[in-house]
Amino acid sequence: MKRWHLLLMPFCLPFTGAAAIACSPPLPLEIRFESNSAALNTEAASAVRPVVEKVHGYGPKCSSKIVVAAAGGVAGSVESNLAAERVDRIKSLLIGQGVGSELIKTFVGEGPAGLRVQVDWYGASGRTLCDPTSKNPDYTGGANCQPEYTRCIVQLSDGTVCNFGHVPDPDPARYSVGR
Repeated sequence: MKRWHLLLMPFCLPFTGAAAIACSPPLPLEIRFESNSAALNTEAASAVRPVVEKVHGYGPKCSSKIVVAAAGGVAGSVESNLAAERVDRIKSLLIGQGVGSELIKTFVGEGPAGLRVQVDWYGASGRTLCDPTSKNPDYTGGANCQPEYTRCIVQLSDGTVCNFGHVPDPDPARYSVGR
C-alpha cells in the first residue's frame, strides 16, 4: 500500500548526531484518552477532522483505508479490552462524520498499553503520472528529500483521477511521465 502523502509531501528530519537527512512521513494523528476510560473527550471530533476532510475532499475511491490502532498490552487483558473499546469509539466517531465503515480498519496490538489511539489515512494505489514540465531541478535521487516532479496525479485502474498534490489541471493527458 502506498502512502501518497509520502510521495507528494515529503518532510525531512535530520537524524540526531548524523549528517544524513531522512525523509519521513507525517506522523499519524493521536487521540488521547483519560486513564482507565474509553470516553471521547471534546477534542476528539476536531482531532479526526483532517482525516475526514481527506476522505470527503479526495472522495472515497481515492481513499484506500483509514487505520485506527492502539496498543493494548496482552491479548484478552483488561488493557486490551479498553484499547479495543477506544478504537471502536474512534471508528464510530469517523462513521458519524460521514466516513464509510468499509474504509476503516481497526487494530489492537500487543505491547505496552497507552492512552493514545492512532489514526492514519492511506490514499488509493494507482499509476502516478507527472507533468513533464514540472521536473524539479533540486532533485538529487531522493537524497535531499526533494520530489523528482512537483506536479503529479494518481490515476486508478478505472480512470478515476486522484489529485493528491492539488495540481491546478489534473488532466491525465497532460501528466504523461509515469512512475
